[in-house]
Amino acid sequence: RPEVANVDRCFIVVASTPEPDFLLVDKVVFNCLHSGIEPVIVVNKCDTDTSLYVQTLEDYSVIVDVVGVSATNNSVEELEPYIQDKVVCMAGQSAVGKTSLLNALCPTIKAKTGDLSTKSGRGTHTTRHASLHACCGGYVVDTCGFSLCDLVGIRSDELRLYPYDFVDYGHYCKFTNCTHTVEPDCAVKAAVERGDIAKERYDRYVAIYNELVEAEKRQY
Repeated sequence: RPEVANVDRCFIVVASTPEPDFLLVDKVVFNCLHSGIEPVIVVNKCDTDTSLYVQTLEDYSVIVDVVGVSATNNSVEELEPYIQDKVVCMAGQSAVGKTSLLNALCPTIKAKTGDLSTKSGRGTHTTRHASLHACCGGYVVDTCGFSLCDLVGIRSDELRLYPYDFVDYGHYCKFTNCTHTVEPDCAVKAAVERGDIAKERYDRYVAIYNELVEAEKRQY
């Protein structure tokens, strides 16, 4: 979990390979929203497969911007407006193409890139530390890949306030402080059953909520 500061936006980079970890994505999204940072999900490697982009757009576009790009084909121009006059941090697993995206945006940087390990099928840590680069009228922070992330400063009873669509549906819950987990007459759970909210994203929300509850129990 690289430490960075004074960030305006965060590019949460995913790709079809390695297999995306959307529990990690959700945690980064929540941390960003809690810290006043705008999260943007960037789906890389769309030159070989657009299905991940289509699914991610369907699941997440109601709460964050989703951009499909390809560092291999230098098809990254959609990211440029997000960088202009901002400090943008790259975040995500190893080998999703964070450094390749930086090189495509700013070819003069020529940062070293890596690939998947043939033994484990997971990304190798080519980037060893965070580095700041002037790029596209702003700055981009390239970071090392990571696969674990904790929520910082968010209580379990506050988690419901971060997914914007949950907040909208939450106005119709029976209880004003509904956590959207075990309470009856929950409008969020009803929306999940209707297919208005992606079940997988809701299930990850419940898993994160339960993690926070268990962590809070251990504090006392």
